[in-house]
Amino acid sequence: MYTARMGTHTGGLPPWPPTSYKRATWHSQPIIGVPPPPGERKPYSYLATVPPKIANVDLRLPGHVVALCDSAGRAVVGMDQTGGSGGIFDFLLLRTESISSSKIEGIEIPHRKLAQVLIDPERTDIATRQVAGNVIAMRHAVELASSGPLTLDVIAEIHCTLFSDYDRDGIGGVWRQEQNWIGGSNYGPKNATYVPPPPGLMMERIHDLIEFANRDDIQPVAQAAIVHGHFEAIHPFVDGNGRVGRCLIHVILKRSGVLEGSVPPISTVLLADRDAYYDKLNVYAKGQMMEWVSHFAGVTQRAANYGKVLQNDIAVILQGWRDALEERHVRSHSVTHKVVETLWNRPVVSASTVANEFGIDNNSARRALAMLEEVGIVRQTSKDRRNRIWVANQAIDLLDNFESFVKRAEMPRNS
Repeated sequence: MYTARMGTHTGGLPPWPPTSYKRATWHSQPIIGVPPPPGERKPYSYLATVPPKIANVDLRLPGHVVALCDSAGRAVVGMDQTGGSGGIFDFLLLRTESISSSKIEGIEIPHRKLAQVLIDPERTDIATRQVAGNVIAMRHAVELASSGPLTLDVIAEIHCTLFSDYDRDGIGGVWRQEQNWIGGSNYGPKNATYVPPPPGLMMERIHDLIEFANRDDIQPVAQAAIVHGHFEAIHPFVDGNGRVGRCLIHVILKRSGVLEGSVPPISTVLLADRDAYYDKLNVYAKGQMMEWVSHFAGVTQRAANYGKVLQNDIAVILQGWRDALEERHVRSHSVTHKVVETLWNRPVVSASTVANEFGIDNNSARRALAMLEEVGIVRQTSKDRRNRIWVANQAIDLLDNFESFVKRAEMPRNS
């Protein structure tokens, strides 16, 4: 657990290492036989951004920034401690965080569609499999954080897990060997909004970042902010950098001991004002570390507070479900009660999934689901006798509405 403190000193704060730039020449190539636009057919020069080495940086922040980070850390601990139902909230918040992280990248999948993956994974589209992969990757990342230091192999494994179900181009876990860029044209970095370091400098920077990430003398929220910002600045993969980078936030918080169970919905808050998020990352990439750390600390504090609201709402609904069954004199140790306890993690079910999970026959599973339907906890959405599906709409609606709630709450900040 983190114990050291960053602080000010009378001689002034040590400067953050400066960002440098490397000039190179780009030769555009046709894409599937289509030539580049006229303005990009001739070779042109561009500047790639090279983030500084920070492994041994003397990181001391102003007192007010330290206070913001400490307050955010306490909020995360507080959210963790008030979770109440353990695994239910842990998985739900992780799934919510994963969905929001994917939405930041433009991959839009509601909770209902994601839940259907558990029923019929063969009929899901690529986007749904991408989000499902992100849920698995984030859960895997948090688990890996408990088993040892962050390494090159751990980051590659998180990336590989992210692409495990739709890696058509074989990029999962593979560090880029080419120049990439953000924005602008598909043909080259001429009008890009950001150009990461060239491949020849990229791996050196990743090794340096890993050293920084494994330090234990840095305030955890500040460390998580810098690791994420630096990872995005390096952009070490062809695709998936944002999602892996947001996984690393929780890896750092977990390794430091701030995070023990439920992940705060940081990506949900970042999604609420995606433009501000990107703007602050760009500011960081140009060397303004303190502005990004302050912004991130505020986001983390609010994410923990919103997480508490969601936990409370879930607890109220879950208790209502339990009370409804008790009014029908359904035994507390019955399969029906057990199914209720799992509906938040699996809000779309069939008789076969219930039967497999609890080791009962399909008829017993159907009777349990019929009782849940009778009291209004689930609703049957498929009338096909062989493939009947039941949905806990109240659970899905709450999770989908949570994102809207956060966006509304963040609105005054954005205006």
